Amino acid sequence: MTAPFVTGGYVNDFNFGREVITGMISRLVKSNIDVIECGFLKDVTYQEGYSVFSAVKDIEPYIPTEYKNNSFVAMIDYGRYDLAKLTEFDGRTIDGIRDCFFKKDRFKAIDAAKEIMDKGYNVYIQPVDILGYTDRELIEFLEKVNGINPYAFSIVDTFGSMLSDDLVRIFSLLDHNLQKNVRLGFHSHNNMQLSFALSQKIAGISQGKRQVVIDCSVLGLGRGAGNTPTELVAHYLNTKWGGYEYNLNELLDLIDVYMLPIQKKYIWGYNIPNYIAGIYSSHVHNVTYLMDKHNIHTKDMRIIIETIEPAIRKRYDYDNLETLYVNYVANKIDDAGTIKYLTDDLGNKEILVLAPGKTLETHKQIIGQFIDKNDIIVISANFISSDYETDFAFFSNQKRLESNIEFRNKKLQKTRLILTSNIKTEIPLQESMLLNYSTLIKRKRWKYFDNAVILLLRLLSALKVKKIFLAGVDGFSTGDNYALNNEFLDANISKDEICVINAEMADMFKDITAIASQKDFMEFITPSLYEV
Repeated sequence: MTAPFVTGGYVNDFNFGREVITGMISRLVKSNIDVIECGFLKDVTYQEGYSVFSAVKDIEPYIPTEYKNNSFVAMIDYGRYDLAKLTEFDGRTIDGIRDCFFKKDRFKAIDAAKEIMDKGYNVYIQPVDILGYTDRELIEFLEKVNGINPYAFSIVDTFGSMLSDDLVRIFSLLDHNLQKNVRLGFHSHNNMQLSFALSQKIAGISQGKRQVVIDCSVLGLGRGAGNTPTELVAHYLNTKWGGYEYNLNELLDLIDVYMLPIQKKYIWGYNIPNYIAGIYSSHVHNVTYLMDKHNIHTKDMRIIIETIEPAIRKRYDYDNLETLYVNYVANKIDDAGTIKYLTDDLGNKEILVLAPGKTLETHKQIIGQFIDKNDIIVISANFISSDYETDFAFFSNQKRLESNIEFRNKKLQKTRLILTSNIKTEIPLQESMLLNYSTLIKRKRWKYFDNAVILLLRLLSALKVKKIFLAGVDGFSTGDNYALNNEFLDANISKDEICVINAEMADMFKDITAIASQKDFMEFITPSLYEV
């Protein structure tokens, strides 16, 4: 078995810390793990405590002075490391290199593998997405692999889309065409909860035929769906196959001391976006982008991913995803009647827009007094307020609407609804008006172009309202972003994304103000990051 600082490093940006790397490698040695992957070799400036190294000498301090039959390896992405910097194997640091490459680079990667072998290292050939090869392509490639006789050749299930019959087919093809002394590796991602089952499968079908190296990571640590858990495979091999003596107590101590703190900070493992990525052999960024940004239903996300060409799914192109998303949800309708109705009702009137920020609670008295003292129409954006009486509720997000149907159904039935045409609901809603989604969005340079408040402001601007006041439009932060009575709206947003959202929102507010006929078209009555 192998274990884990490349796969796991994607979760925490490879920033484990010196003590954690040293301690984990030490525990893996004591656990009798056969091959310990220490990290990446890349063309970077080495930073202590990170599992990305610029030279093999950077890895040496992490290797225990005493060990038995353990092997220590590093990963190289083809084209991202200058092999001229790879020093000759000297027995004091790693003894193996895992040569990872995309299909288009496979023949060049073999030349690189030969160069690595000439410097004295064992080489593991790691072709990304082996399911992306035809049988003919794989056999032709294996002829080149046999020419250098590497230490191992791996079955890499990059997108976690492999099923049992896929594994049997590929194993058989490799076993018949690869030199017998070359070990077979197996690297699986757990998108469909099959990594451990497939690991058991290859252990079984390889008996008496091939030596197999199963890639694992403790607790399944790895980007997205994660990988095969080391502790599960260790127990399985100890129990079901003779000759294995992996020390489970040392693995469990490793989990207690090092892994559980990491698990409290970072998320990985099986979930629906990773499942969708697995069944379509798609890069997980495609599905997480759609879910995190647009918060759409899983079935809609699946349909959108299904429309992407299979070869294109394996990469991610956010502009293409946005185009597919907009085309999917556009649902163009004749909304002339709705526009006339709203113009008659709202034109040349003063409007108070409520967003569900925390200031709806902290400034409740100010907002209440403002409503009482002014002849104003109140419209909420993507929620029904339990604290304020509203004349209209504007929804551009289907999940938000359905959450409010569940939690605020009585108030919702008494509120006139303005819905954008991307919302597809079978629930009968009284007093609901539909507007074309495509006429309210403005993609321009913005990633978060479909924010509900922004769409509502564009609508009100087009209706020629007299003035807009805003409350609860606080801006996003790392804490809770919503009023307590709207806790079902909360979602996890990374710090980086928060910065992007806030910058784009401020820019979109300026864009709307610039188009408006009067300078003081909008006024915030509660504190906001977007107040100019």
